[in-house]
Amino acid sequence: MNFIEIQSVISKKIGCKVSQTDIASALNVTRQNVNKRLKNNSELAYDEILALENYFQIVLIESDDFSQNEKDGNKNKILKLKYYSELSGKIESNTFILSKSTQNIIISPNCINNYMPQAEYFVLNANSDCMEPDIKLKDLLIIEYKTEKQITDNEIYIFYYNNQFFIKRLIRNINELIIKSDNEKSYYKVDMIEKKDMDKIYIIGKIVGLIRKF
Repeated sequence: MNFIEIQSVISKKIGCKVSQTDIASALNVTRQNVNKRLKNNSELAYDEILALENYFQIVLIESDDFSQNEKDGNKNKILKLKYYSELSGKIESNTFILSKSTQNIIISPNCINNYMPQAEYFVLNANSDCMEPDIKLKDLLIIEYKTEKQITDNEIYIFYYNNQFFIKRLIRNINELIIKSDNEKSYYKVDMIEKKDMDKIYIIGKIVGLIRKF
């Protein structure tokens, strides 16, 4: 699919004419770059199509002209993940089930520590400074989805406990689970969950990467 075609298709799908500036923002390039490629009517790469799809919240992939070889050649370069500005969900069969995501985000597998193609990942806004300096407010957190109670000591997890979501470092002790913030401000105290209350904690996922907005 070329630039002139994609501009026309997006305009029809969103119901108004899309500008060069809009396309430049979606592709994270300058308007001059888009203008040049429109004049040359150059072809878009598969990852560029996905970026436009994510930005305008429309479906383009089903009607594009990419061959399977082109898709296979790009599948390890980009990931299309569910994105949550805030989490919500419910407990079913002793597992916390996330609500359906209404947005997606495009990232590179290089952003994920020990990326595994078979794993399930999603992206969440950091909404607290409790894990500073490693995690800052408004960072985009890449989370490997997990439902089992087993944890790796001293890793950062997102979990649901006592009707709240937490992003904290978890450490197992003999008869308790230590919940620790990295931020040294005094109001972020170290909490403990006793062994008898372990079944009340629902692990949602482990933090395996982040994207920082500057």
